[in-house]
Amino acid sequence: MKHLKFVFLFIGLTLFVSCGDSDSEQDIAADNNRVVFLGTIGSLQSRAADTSWDEGDEIGIYALNAGAKLSETAIFDGKANVRYRTDGKGEFTAVAAPITFPSEGDLDFVAYYPYQSTITDYKYNIDVSTQSNPAAIDLLYSNNATRQNRSNDQVNLNFRHMLSMVMFNLKAGDDVPSLDGLTASLKNVVVDGELALADGAVSIGNNRKEIIPVVAIANDNKTAVVKAIVMPGQNMKDVEVVFNLDGNKYEWTPEAEVLNETTKYSYTLTLVKDESGIPTLIPADINATISDWKDPKIEDTPIILNPEEEEESPGEDAPYYPADEARRIEVPRLSEDVENNKAQFVYHYAKDNVGDKTLNYSLEYNYAAHHSRWVAFTFYDKTAEVNTKRSDAWAIDPFLQEWTDNFSDYRGSGYDRGHLVASSDRLYSVSANEQTFYFSNMSPQIPNLNSGIWNELERKVQGWGNLSAIRDTLYVVKGGTIRDDQIMDQTIGDNKIVIPKYYFMALLAQKGDSYKSIAFLIEHKSYSSPYDLTKHVLSVGELEEKTGIDFFHNLPDSIENVVEKQKNISDWPDL
Repeated sequence: MKHLKFVFLFIGLTLFVSCGDSDSEQDIAADNNRVVFLGTIGSLQSRAADTSWDEGDEIGIYALNAGAKLSETAIFDGKANVRYRTDGKGEFTAVAAPITFPSEGDLDFVAYYPYQSTITDYKYNIDVSTQSNPAAIDLLYSNNATRQNRSNDQVNLNFRHMLSMVMFNLKAGDDVPSLDGLTASLKNVVVDGELALADGAVSIGNNRKEIIPVVAIANDNKTAVVKAIVMPGQNMKDVEVVFNLDGNKYEWTPEAEVLNETTKYSYTLTLVKDESGIPTLIPADINATISDWKDPKIEDTPIILNPEEEEESPGEDAPYYPADEARRIEVPRLSEDVENNKAQFVYHYAKDNVGDKTLNYSLEYNYAAHHSRWVAFTFYDKTAEVNTKRSDAWAIDPFLQEWTDNFSDYRGSGYDRGHLVASSDRLYSVSANEQTFYFSNMSPQIPNLNSGIWNELERKVQGWGNLSAIRDTLYVVKGGTIRDDQIMDQTIGDNKIVIPKYYFMALLAQKGDSYKSIAFLIEHKSYSSPYDLTKHVLSVGELEEKTGIDFFHNLPDSIENVVEKQKNISDWPDL
C-alpha cells in the first residue's frame, strides 16, 4: 500500500456514501449473502506518498455477532481474521473462504491493515524497527461498522492511523551549500507494542532501538523532509536525533512531548555551523496536530479572551465581545458561560482558493457538554464556490485540544460523527473544508437523521446559499441543543459528550437593504422519507424562545424586531 492517508472501506457494490457531510456507519451490501469488499482511500492532502492501494495489499477482517465484544464466542461462523487481498483498484477478494451474511440477524465488523497471519488473544503485534517501507508498518484499524445485515446496501469501515508520525523539515543554512548525501537516525526509540483489536487500544513495549527514517531531499538540495512512523506513548525527550552530512554530525534532542496516536509531529530545523565551525541545529516551528497526519493549520490565529480590551464600557445587559468576530451579524449573543470561562468563543480563518484569508466559521464550545452550543457562518459569492471536495481531514480543534472529543468517544456508540457546519457547506477551498472536520464541529447524531432529514435540510440551505437571486449574503446558525432540559438521558465516550434532543437552523438572507429569515427545529429521532421540512418551520423569534439563544442580535433593533417574526415559506425556493 502506498502511504495511506485516511481509508474508507466499503462493503458493497458502490463507492458512494449516503451523506457526503457525515460519517455514516450503517450500510452493507450482499450478493447472494456473499460480502464484497471495495476500498477507496480518501482525498487528504500532504501525506508522504500516494492515496491508492497497491496490488497485493491485504487486510484482516473479523465478523462478530452484533453488540458483542471481540472474543471467541462473539465471532460469527468462525470468520476470524479473514484475509482479503486487493487488486490495486480498490476491490478486495477473500484469499480463502469469504465472509457471508446470515439469513437473519446483524453483524459487527472489526478490520485492520496490514494483515498478520498469526493473531494471539486478539492482539496485533507492532514492530516499527524497519522504516524503509512505511506502508508495511502503517497500522490502520476500524471498528465503526455495527448492526449491519443483508438488507443494507453498503457500509463505511472508517479506518484511522493507530501510530504516530514524526517529521523533520530540514533547511540548509547559509554556510551549508547542499543537503545532498544527508542521512538520519533516531536513537533510543521504542519500536514494539500491541494493538488490542477488541477496542483499538495501543500499548507500548519496552524494546528501544536506533531506527533509520526515510529521507527525501528536494530538487534544489537546500531542503529535505525526514519521516518516521513510531509508537505513540513515548516521550520525545528520550529520543536523540542525528543527521550526518559531509562528515559532520548534527545532534539534537527534542523537548518533552508524549506522542499521541494519529498525530503528526512536525519539527523545522536549520543546519548551520557556529563561529568555531561546529555543526549546529537551530529548531523552530515545532508543532503537532491530531488530524490524520495532516499538516498543522498555520492559518488559524489563537484566540485571546480578554474583556479588558473592549472598546466600550458595557452596561449590565451589554453583549460580551471577546473578539471583534463576535460582533458579526451571524454570531449569536454569547452565553454567560464564555465570560465565566465555562465555554469558549472560537473562530477559524481559512485560506480561500487564491490564498487570501477568509473567516470560515465560528462557534461557542461548552466545556462541560463537550459540544458546541452553535456554529455560525455565511454564504456569499466567494464562500459559495465549489473548488474542492470532501477532505475527511478528521482533527482535534487546535484551539480546544484540552476539551474536545475525538474518535474514541464515537467508537462503538451507534451515533454518527454528524457535522454541524457541513463538509459541503465549505467547498470553496481545501483548508476551509478541512476545518469542518474538527471534532468541535461534530455532534452525535442518529445515522438515519444524519443521512436523512438533516442532510435534506442542509442541501436546501446550500441551494439558497448558492442562489444570488435571494442573497448577497446568507447568514447561517446551526446546532444541537445542549441545555440540561434539551439533551438525551445518555452521553457517549469517555468525555461524556451530550446528545442533543433537537437540532436547529436559523437563516437570515440579506439582499441589498432587504432582509428575510426562517428557522427550523427538528427532534433528534429517525424519520421516514419523503421528508416534509415545512412541518419543522418556525420563526427565528420562536426558535429563540425554545432554545434560549439570541440569534442575529448584532442587527439594528429596527431590523431585528421585524425580521425575526418572519416564517414565510414562499420566500425560500423549493421548500
